[in-house]
Amino acid sequence: MLKVHFLNVGKGNCTMIEFPSGRMAIVDIDNSRVGDGDSRVDPIDYYRDNFSNKSLWRFILTHPDMDHMSGLDEFSQNVPIVCFWDTEHEKQMNDDWDASPYNKDDWDKYQEFRLSTEKPQCLRNYQKESNHYWAEDNITILAPTQDMVELAKKTEEYNHLSYVLKFEYKGVVFLLGGDV
Repeated sequence: MLKVHFLNVGKGNCTMIEFPSGRMAIVDIDNSRVGDGDSRVDPIDYYRDNFSNKSLWRFILTHPDMDHMSGLDEFSQNVPIVCFWDTEHEKQMNDDWDASPYNKDDWDKYQEFRLSTEKPQCLRNYQKESNHYWAEDNITILAPTQDMVELAKKTEEYNHLSYVLKFEYKGVVFLLGGDV
């Protein structure tokens, strides 16, 4: 059975998916606003509480904005990640982390993962590409296309890079689209 967990993390996103194949995936993570006085869920605690015996097959970062990767460093210290989906870009961050609600360690971990060739293996997937595991887990990549990647590089509008993913299981279809 496919189980999808949409977590209330505030401004950012975090979706955890249990596939019938037994694999786990996370699409984005954000723990930057946990403890701001409402019912936001810490995705790291949620994973530990619900999936402590499961490894993470794929972490999909829809696009390189901090509210989609906040907590990545701490999460990866506690849970091994096999595949890391990313997009090709040239985004840089300024060095003013003191004025930011985000942690520089998350950006640094992201940069490390972008160069990684094994555990996690960084994959850059685009529309109309196929792979055995995507087919087995019924994931269709609707975006980005190579043209969208080039547009994002040209305009520095990194939301254009967002993965748009279609998941299907027994007649149920849902989409996740980063910030497209």
